Amino acid sequence: MTDLTNEVDSARAGTSDIPRTQYQRWIRAGDLSTRARVYAFTRDAWSRIKPAPEMSEQCMFMAEYLIECLVSNPPQGDDFVHSGFEAGYELAAWLKHLAKNAEASSIIADVARRLEAAYRAADSDTRNRIETGALEHALESRKVRAFFAGWSTDPLLAEAHGPALKWGLSHSD
Repeated sequence: MTDLTNEVDSARAGTSDIPRTQYQRWIRAGDLSTRARVYAFTRDAWSRIKPAPEMSEQCMFMAEYLIECLVSNPPQGDDFVHSGFEAGYELAAWLKHLAKNAEASSIIADVARRLEAAYRAADSDTRNRIETGALEHALESRKVRAFFAGWSTDPLLAEAHGPALKWGLSHSD
């Protein structure tokens, strides 16, 4: 483990407040294992980060971490790091949560663009994870569907969008 990973583990085990500058250092300089722990820390102890990070800062971190896991499908062995499919499902759940907040539309649009870029650059296994791990579940939400509607008219993206939309509609909220 790296020094940063150990730092985050110590902070997670503690109860004291964490300066925002320390959080920012962890998300910028940390490897995947460190960032996975920061992801867990923000889920479990968000209120301990002082002052609280801006919504855009936290959302950018979450998107980058989850998409990296979705695309890279890290090997198992670290209980904190999401597998590719776990990251896809978590990303979809997060997008559905964000869709309930009108102020989050720019964040959802950014994540949709990032997923599009990842899909275009991906091999077939990664495309499958994006489609079945993230897109299918994200498209369960009527509000999220709008951000991926453009996929239906692009020949490459439509390969994933059609089946994912079918799934999403059959499991709709």
